Amino acid sequence: MSVEKVGKLLNKLHIQSDELIDNSNILDIYTATIEKAVKDNDEKSLKKIAKKLINYYYRNPESEQLFFKAAIACNFYMDFTNECLLENDDLVRLKLYFSKIEVWNQEDILLFANTELLLPALSIYINARKIYSALVEEKENFYYKYLAMNALISAVFCLIEKQDFENARFIFKQIKTIDLSDKYLNEITRINYLNTLFKYLETDDLTKMNEFLTGLRNIGLESKAKEFELGFSKFIKLRKK
Repeated sequence: MSVEKVGKLLNKLHIQSDELIDNSNILDIYTATIEKAVKDNDEKSLKKIAKKLINYYYRNPESEQLFFKAAIACNFYMDFTNECLLENDDLVRLKLYFSKIEVWNQEDILLFANTELLLPALSIYINARKIYSALVEEKENFYYKYLAMNALISAVFCLIEKQDFENARFIFKQIKTIDLSDKYLNEITRINYLNTLFKYLETDDLTKMNEFLTGLRNIGLESKAKEFELGFSKFIKLRKK
């Protein structure tokens, strides 16, 4: 998900006046700083921000908004470093929150997409299947479809990172049943990358991946090629462990 979308989600998680800690602007400042740290791939700053937000949440544990702001920052930090900053009780709280959802609205889908790396593989898989079922019912709603597709694609990436390849393939097969117009070009590109990644898993042959990345560069998508190249490099390192 784009940095701008993450920022909008963080801003939407507004903090009520009786929940503010230290001063009224502190969380808005952290929202902007999280966006900048993610955009700059600044692990050190992101860790500092995440720990600050965790401390605020621990001082006000009933605040769901504070909890999710901390979780989102921790999710991005974990994506960069594979290190989880939250305690086990916090991870259980996150898992329980999503397990209780009966009707997936847009905000819950956004929250899932931006915290799912913190969840165990089975929880990601179960919730992704529920989001897919909800998407089938809401497929004519452009924005809902956009959010759900991004959450599902991210779920596949997370399952691959957790080396749950069987469930990753299952969710990916579900994703491919959804018709996407050219308005979903970014999502189509990510799906094509995943398709190439699964082919690599089957063959250990880099040819298709190299062709895919070269093709992106040939049509002017250098930044997207670099993004996938970085992700693929990270995946290779994980497989060697």
